[in-house]
Amino acid sequence: MSSSEYRLYQHVKRPEWGFSTIVSLEDDRTTFLFVDGIQRTFKLAHVHMMELVTVLDEAAELACKKLAAYATITARGTVAKVKRPPAKKKPKVVAPPATPPVP
Repeated sequence: MSSSEYRLYQHVKRPEWGFSTIVSLEDDRTTFLFVDGIQRTFKLAHVHMMELVTVLDEAAELACKKLAAYATITARGTVAKVKRPPAKKKPKVVAPPATPPVP
């Protein structure tokens, strides 16, 4: 898998999100799939925050390998294999132990 197979983007204010690729284009929004497997959708007014990566280095190659685990390139575009991040676990509520009746 080479970086030339994916057009890589990076959020200008959230570099910790890592590289991404477009998986969905709509009239008013664009969805990107990031290397952590999370899809993030941006309204048209905010897509400008995603910058095309023009320097394809070792980090870009690694990102493409990770993206390959989450997406497949087809003739019609990139298709994500994942839908959304896993749900956060809710803490269990433990009831206090019952007290025995007092004689």
